[in-house]
Amino acid sequence: MLIPSKISNRYRTIGMMTGTSMDGIDTALVDFYLNDGIITYNLVEYREYPFPEVLRKKILYMLMGELTMQEVSSVNTYIAEIYADAVLMLLKELNINSSEIDFIGCHGQTLWHQPSPFEFCEKHIRSTFQAIDASALAYKTNIPVISNFRSADIAAGGQGAPLVPIFDYYFLASDNHRALLNIGGMSNVTLLPPCCDRDNIRAFDTGPGNVMIDLAVQMLFNRQYDNSGKIAKSGKLIDKMLDELMQIPFISDLPPKSTGREYFSESYTRSIIYKYNAHNKEDIIRTFTVFTAKSIAHNIARFGSETKELICSGGGTKNPVLMESIAKFLPNCSVNSAEKYGLNSSAKEAIAFAFLAVLFATNKPGNVKSVTGAKEERVLGSLSY
Repeated sequence: MLIPSKISNRYRTIGMMTGTSMDGIDTALVDFYLNDGIITYNLVEYREYPFPEVLRKKILYMLMGELTMQEVSSVNTYIAEIYADAVLMLLKELNINSSEIDFIGCHGQTLWHQPSPFEFCEKHIRSTFQAIDASALAYKTNIPVISNFRSADIAAGGQGAPLVPIFDYYFLASDNHRALLNIGGMSNVTLLPPCCDRDNIRAFDTGPGNVMIDLAVQMLFNRQYDNSGKIAKSGKLIDKMLDELMQIPFISDLPPKSTGREYFSESYTRSIIYKYNAHNKEDIIRTFTVFTAKSIAHNIARFGSETKELICSGGGTKNPVLMESIAKFLPNCSVNSAEKYGLNSSAKEAIAFAFLAVLFATNKPGNVKSVTGAKEERVLGSLSY
C-alpha cells in the first residue's frame, strides 16, 4: 500500500466536495474496509457546512473574468481555511481525534475546466483548476490530504471528468441496465450495463443541473434557489424558450464530454431571461427547470436507451418539479432518489471523493478510460502532508 492504514484493513477517511452551486461544504466521514480484494464502506456521518456567501459572490464575480492574481491566490487559501473549519467542526461534534483519520479526500472548488485543447502561447493547452491549498488544509487539520484528482486524467488525454463513475462501478453495478444521475450545479450520468466491467461503463455530463435554475431565481426573485420547486410549480412552460435552450450544442454533443459554468454561465442565463422578459417570472423558472430535465432525459435516451432504473442523487433531487419532469421524459424507466437504495443522495459525491482517496492510497487507478477518453488508466490525486 502506498499509504498504510492506521487500523488493519480499514481506512477512516473524510471526503469533501463543493460543487458548481457553491451551496455548502459536503463533508462525509467514511470507513472503507478492504478484505480479499473486495472494498466495502460505511458512512459514519455526513454533515453540510456553510459555504460563505461573501466567497460565493466573489467567485461568481471572478468567473465573469473580473479577477486579479491576488484574488486567485487568496481564494485558493481561503477555501483551505473553510474546509479546515468544516473538518475540525465535524471531528469536534463526533468527539473524534484527528489522529484517528487516515486522510482527507478533497475535490476543492472548480474555478476552470477546459478539457478540450485551446491555443495558448503557441501551444494547445487542456487545463483544469480546482482551488484548494491542500498543504494548508493538511497543516491546519493535522491530517494528510489527497486532492487534485482531475489533472492526471487530463494529462493522459482525458476529460478529467466525470470522476464519480468509478464509485458507481464498485458499489452500484447490478444485473440490470442501471443509470446513476447526479444533479448538482451540473448534471452527470453513469450508464452501467448488466454485470459490466470497467470497459463497458459510459458516463458524461449531460449539461446543467441546478446552475441555470439557481441563477435565474437569484436574478428574478433575489433568493438562493427554488425551495422544493415551488416557483417552478406555479409557472407555465414557455415552449419557444425551451426549444432554444435545447439547441445549445453541448446538449447533443457526443461523449466523452464534461462542462461547467464556462458554457452555462451567468451572462448566458441573463441573456435568456432578458429575451423572454415579457413572460411571467415564474414561467421562466419553470422553463429552465423543464429544460434541465429534458436535457438529462435526452442524453439518457440517446446514449442509454436500455436503461430501466435511474438512481438520482444531488441537490436536484429535492426539487419535485425537476424529478417529475425527468420521469415524464423517460416513461419506460423507473426514476428514484438514491435513498431508495440505501444511499444518502446528498452525501454521494463526498463519499466518492473519499473513495478516490482510498484508491490513491492503495495505488489503484481512479479514472475510467471509456468515460473520460484518457489513453490509459491512471492513479488520480496528489498527496499533501
